[in-house]
Amino acid sequence: TLNANISSTAAGAISFTGPTTLANDLTGQSVHSAITFNHAMAGANKQLIVNAGTGTVGFGGTVSNIGSAASASTVLQVTAGSTTFDNTLQTNNGASITGPVTFKNDVTLGSLSSATGSLFTGDVTLAKATAQTLSGFNGLTFRNGMLLQNAAATINSNNSALAFTTAGSIRGNQGLTLNAGTGALTGLDRIAAGLTSLDVTGSGLTLPNGGINVAGAQTYTATGGTAITLNGTVASSAPGAITFTGPVVLNNTAMVISNDSAVTFNGTVNGARDMVVSTGTGAKTFNGAVGNTTAIGSGTGMALTLAGTGATTFTDTVNAASGMVADGAVTFSKAVALANGTTGSSFTGAVTLGGSFSGYDNLSFNGGLNLTGATTITSNGSTISMGNAVTGAQNLTLNALSGGFGNIIGLENISPLLTGLSVTAQALNLPAGLAVAGAMNFTAPGAIIVNGALGSAANGGAITFNNTVTLAGDATIATSNAAVTFGAALNGGSRNLVVSSGTGTKTFSGAVSGLGTGTGAALALEGTGANVVNSTVGANSGLLVQNGSATTFLNNVTLGDGSVGTNLGTGKVTIGRSGATTTFTGYDGITAQSVELAGDTSISSNGSAVTVNGTVDGASNLTVNAGPATTTFNGVIGGTTLLGTGTGAALTLAGTGSTVFGNVLNTRGNLVSAGNVTFNNAGNIGGPDAS
Repeated sequence: TLNANISSTAAGAISFTGPTTLANDLTGQSVHSAITFNHAMAGANKQLIVNAGTGTVGFGGTVSNIGSAASASTVLQVTAGSTTFDNTLQTNNGASITGPVTFKNDVTLGSLSSATGSLFTGDVTLAKATAQTLSGFNGLTFRNGMLLQNAAATINSNNSALAFTTAGSIRGNQGLTLNAGTGALTGLDRIAAGLTSLDVTGSGLTLPNGGINVAGAQTYTATGGTAITLNGTVASSAPGAITFTGPVVLNNTAMVISNDSAVTFNGTVNGARDMVVSTGTGAKTFNGAVGNTTAIGSGTGMALTLAGTGATTFTDTVNAASGMVADGAVTFSKAVALANGTTGSSFTGAVTLGGSFSGYDNLSFNGGLNLTGATTITSNGSTISMGNAVTGAQNLTLNALSGGFGNIIGLENISPLLTGLSVTAQALNLPAGLAVAGAMNFTAPGAIIVNGALGSAANGGAITFNNTVTLAGDATIATSNAAVTFGAALNGGSRNLVVSSGTGTKTFSGAVSGLGTGTGAALALEGTGANVVNSTVGANSGLLVQNGSATTFLNNVTLGDGSVGTNLGTGKVTIGRSGATTTFTGYDGITAQSVELAGDTSISSNGSAVTVNGTVDGASNLTVNAGPATTTFNGVIGGTTLLGTGTGAALTLAGTGSTVFGNVLNTRGNLVSAGNVTFNNAGNIGGPDAS
């Protein structure tokens, strides 16, 4: 039992060879000589001060119950050339140790009621053979580094400040846990390479400019709603996940590099700095919004680089000041907005999308797209390219035109499983076989080129072309009972066209020119849905209308001398327009079922037969010129509306060939014929100069 201070006036070791109990606050002092407590020490709530100068201090047994929690000063104060604790150390308040110290077992410095923290001015060695804990209260400060000698260690400041300052490094080929709880944790720049794992928890964590390199897993947790500030590189040289829990702020260009292991951000990521996340085969996960308060990226170069083949998942929105690049598969669960920086975006792996994606300076989806919801991709006037399959039973909108003159590449990769497709670009080159299970809408002021089959008769929706279409190959455009609309001109490119729409309407709003190879029908219109031709038609062969659909021609039709004539089917044909005579010219025969004249009309077959098998009505004048060939009207003419305007000849038969009327002829004007006429039924040919 020690009741009073012990000191030496000259050099010489001081040793205590038995268990020791402090009866009073005690100071032990040597003259630069060793002071050794060989057995356990019971502190009995008393303060202990040991000063060996440059000599060593050793504690061979357990040291416990040192000092009072209410003490205004540290209860264990040691000054020595080096100090060693061979067993556990427990104090009731803080400790201060000057000089290097080695702890070979667990350390507890103070409690929740402690009045003072602990300070280590020398290098601290944690030398327990198994996992070791050093716990302190009211602040822990290490001024000259720490060595993890034998096993993993945990430093816990119990919701108070934990600081590594001044000099030295935190080192050792072991795992380290630093836990300040809600307290501030500073000095992570003291961490040297070689730790096998690192787990850091504290308030307002700052990861240093010089970076952190650990040979294993890393976890950083910010408490109390504070952030983790990234100033440099966080790297693992051996496998092990890297996890950030709490908001991350990019204060400098940042890199997070794992060794084929996962990297996870469990909070938001913000900051106008570029970031690289490299994981090899490991997954990258962003569980919070990226750039929700400050878009990430400097605006120069890539804002976000996702290196390595491991997949990346964004569970919330992404906002960046420039483009991004990814080697592996990427999943975006919510909207992506990449601002107009200096670079575009490129994805080597498949991208999964279910919302909006906007970017600049070209968007390259080289690994294809998986759609999980209605998706809109906008490249703001730059190119969108799709290098692999685009799948998913969803609607897809591609807009490369907004704000510029962008194009779209890779439409051939679009799966027919899509439920809708809307494409806008400066020019579009639509591949043969493009089809989806829903509507398709194409807008391209430069050109829309159709190379072959387009749409699906099985499940295709309406197809709309909003600008001029040019055929680069024989084409079949098909829907499943849905409309086909050419909203502007159609340049046939000397190719044949089949349009099949079931019950859907087929509309040609602009001029049709150069249609047909000259062999077979230049234009075949299939399905029972109506056909509406609003402007002129120019083709190299005849037209074919099938399935009884009604057809309307509102302007001139000029058909060249190809291999087949024109058969306008069994539906009603409406022809003509107000204020001008509409001409319909063809070769190799012109056949219709019934005809309704909406204006004065002239039909010329260039010496081939003209046959109308049904009725002819309309208060307009009609001229038919079959040359030497026969003209045949098998149905009632003027049965509903008298033929003719009442001015001039209601019906002019300009050809020299014969004409046969198989049924009643009723007109409001004259009949003029250059050839023989046969009437097989009664008629009423009227007008002031009727003949």
